[in-house]
Amino acid sequence: MLKEQPLKINWRIINALRGFAALGVVVNHARGFLFSDDVMYAIHTHPKKSWEIWEWIMVLVTQFASLGSEFVILFFVLSGFSIAHSLAANVDTVGFYKRRLVRLYPTYLIGLLWAFVVFWLIRFFCPFVFFNSIDGNMPILEYYHRFISLKNVLLSAVYIHQENYLTHQYWSLPLEVLFYLAAPFIVRKLKLWGWVTLLLYVVFLLYRGVVYGEPEDTNIVVQLFANYGVYFLLGVLFYKYRDMLVKSFPMGKVPWIVFAFVFFVLMILVKGYVFHEKTNKITGAMTAVFAYWLLFGAMRHNFVVGWLNDIGHYSYTLYVTHIATIFCIKIVAYHFGLGFYLIDNLFVWYAGILLSLAVAYGLYFLAERPSIKLLEKMRNK
Repeated sequence: MLKEQPLKINWRIINALRGFAALGVVVNHARGFLFSDDVMYAIHTHPKKSWEIWEWIMVLVTQFASLGSEFVILFFVLSGFSIAHSLAANVDTVGFYKRRLVRLYPTYLIGLLWAFVVFWLIRFFCPFVFFNSIDGNMPILEYYHRFISLKNVLLSAVYIHQENYLTHQYWSLPLEVLFYLAAPFIVRKLKLWGWVTLLLYVVFLLYRGVVYGEPEDTNIVVQLFANYGVYFLLGVLFYKYRDMLVKSFPMGKVPWIVFAFVFFVLMILVKGYVFHEKTNKITGAMTAVFAYWLLFGAMRHNFVVGWLNDIGHYSYTLYVTHIATIFCIKIVAYHFGLGFYLIDNLFVWYAGILLSLAVAYGLYFLAERPSIKLLEKMRNK
């Protein structure tokens, strides 16, 4: 009897989910940096009792931008899935490290360079903000000096971030890098790694509770193996058992999409009204379920959202550059009298999303696309 062939992976689905995750992070940060909140809007414009219906709708829409850390967790799951595939296809550990370096490091450097450029754009176009303390924030000059200090430059070169004013999202990159470094060894010891990871996760859940601390307040190794390592593990397990999970997926296409949307709204409600938008392990666990639902539902129905797949091609560039780009919108808002730190306009944050996409697409051709082309040549040798 012939052995059943494994299902072929449609990598456009993985790419589209990367695009979805990157876009979700951008949406979260655009709202966070370019809109104060509904309370400040009511104080600075007019009280809630006099809001028009469109204002209530627009504030409701902002709630859909609350899942930034959850989209990062989705990235971690997808990384575990992709790395498991890479290691299954090629057992050469040195080659694996070379491919990761080629794929990631040039784009990472572009992200740091773009942050440096935006510092100078703020200095040129908003000198008062750059050199003075406003709205309770210290002068951006102070952040700039820390960013360009020799110590910070050297640490940033090896993914250790201490002064990341325009690159706040980089907190997740050392976790990815540590996972890549350990992956050739731990993925091949899956059972041992799995039990150790689950044990550490439970211990820290009991010790520190369900709310995550700020990334900079927790040792990076502890973050990986006790907080976020479980999501990389989940991605690896998804890859290992993908055939079974696809074949056993329980819903048709339309119910699958409806359930995904309802579950997404539930995540928003839990994070917003139970945890007041603090990063927590409950919505983290819900994201793990959501990742399963999106990934294997899409595989089951061979469902690809084309425009998310397009974003997925430059999702890494988008991730490493978008906060600096959002500050370019802050510059424009400041010149229109809308403020720099406290912006009460309900629409400005949408411009942050659009500009982040546009800038990332342009910068993609400087580093990420050449890296991908080089990686293809390395694989074909």
